Amino acid sequence: MPELNLKELDPRLQKQLQSADQSIARGNPNYAVDICAGILKQHPECLEVRKILRKAQRKLASSKGKGSSMFSGVTNAPFMVKGASQIKKDPIAAMETAEKMLKVNPANIPALRLLGQAAAMADLPLTAIFAFEDIKSIDGKNIENLMMLGEAYLSVNQSTEAIKTGDAILAINPAHGDASDLIRRASVTQTIEKGKWEEQDTDFRSKIKDEKASVQLEMQARVVNDADSLQSLIMDVYNKIQAEPGNINYYKQITDYYRKLGDHENAIQWIAYARSLPAGAADTTLEALQSEIYVEQVQAVINAKQAEVDQDPENPTLREELESYKRQLHTYRIEEAKIRVEKYPNDYNYRFELGCLHFEDGQMDAAVQQFQLSQRNPKVRTKSLLFMGRAFKGGNKFDLAIDQLLTLKKELVLMDELKKSAIYELADAYEKMGRKNEAVEEFKILYQNDIGYRDVADKINAFYAQQ
Repeated sequence: MPELNLKELDPRLQKQLQSADQSIARGNPNYAVDICAGILKQHPECLEVRKILRKAQRKLASSKGKGSSMFSGVTNAPFMVKGASQIKKDPIAAMETAEKMLKVNPANIPALRLLGQAAAMADLPLTAIFAFEDIKSIDGKNIENLMMLGEAYLSVNQSTEAIKTGDAILAINPAHGDASDLIRRASVTQTIEKGKWEEQDTDFRSKIKDEKASVQLEMQARVVNDADSLQSLIMDVYNKIQAEPGNINYYKQITDYYRKLGDHENAIQWIAYARSLPAGAADTTLEALQSEIYVEQVQAVINAKQAEVDQDPENPTLREELESYKRQLHTYRIEEAKIRVEKYPNDYNYRFELGCLHFEDGQMDAAVQQFQLSQRNPKVRTKSLLFMGRAFKGGNKFDLAIDQLLTLKKELVLMDELKKSAIYELADAYEKMGRKNEAVEEFKILYQNDIGYRDVADKINAFYAQQ
């Protein structure tokens, strides 16, 4: 199905779209959503209609985004399972399923992924790019999405963008073989586009054309197989749960699969099911996992809002919403950490987490209290000493900070990042106490081992300049 240009629509539909676009600016995005949804049913191949629809949905979501509404979600499982089953047989229907989820939340990553995959299958590569670019704006480090985006760029000969996307993947994972291959194929396409091989053998150019066609097929197969694999695994584990509803391991597996899909709502729901079981109630790791996934879910909302702020940095409403979401997340993390410390007072990992959160809030005495206890756990002892030193420093108790940091310095054998941090904090504490000679001696240790560490070189050069 070829993609349809806006000018190719019936003139009456063009007028409706113009009216819909204007209604967004007038503060009536609901009207635009209804109009665009109706036109998309007739012309799912028109990308411009989908762009106006998404613009209206974001405007609507922004107006409803304050308070606790961002924390409420709609279970995606029925839609995702349905979409996965449609994507091969009827990709247009799968696109409609994706749009039903995006109507509720235009930043829904699983829905955007489904839309992009279905569009690729329906031979609508520009629509696929639109969906994958949306995911990139929400989660720019999602390598799976970046690969699909790069392949989509390549399928429409946007070789420069494909190369940039491949480079972005390699910046995250330098050993990513598929990204290197993407860049290689995009470079070949780019060379052809510039006409450097126009005088070469016709048969060779035909082979290159065939390669480009195979890239499109490979892309379509990959996105479908990825979705099919996860959905197949989910259904397989679901059937196992039906057969053995008391097996906690199955609940953990299905949670992990939904998490990989980016479907936090269902991941949290399955963990909640597991915790309601007798065996799950006794499994302390499930509680921590549920909180961890919830934080990921809210962080995804914050990332989406940050993307909006980046696009419109002078908008005070967006900035206030972003800060409100961040405050809500921090409050949630503090409350959860306190609850876990009360329930498991001898789990010193939880005390370390709570201490770090108190430190972020500037509650230095409260932070020290937790670090004094958390250092009893060998796994977090050295980090606890470091943060206790920082907390004493933050409370202007520099002599106490020095005692902790000297202890830490002696315990650490290797000159790794932790020991460098300990020495730097120790030097800084000496400096703040006016003990400049002792501070310089510590800075010299860092200078001799890592001249580029923080501002150590500047401090040492300034010291010798005064001699």
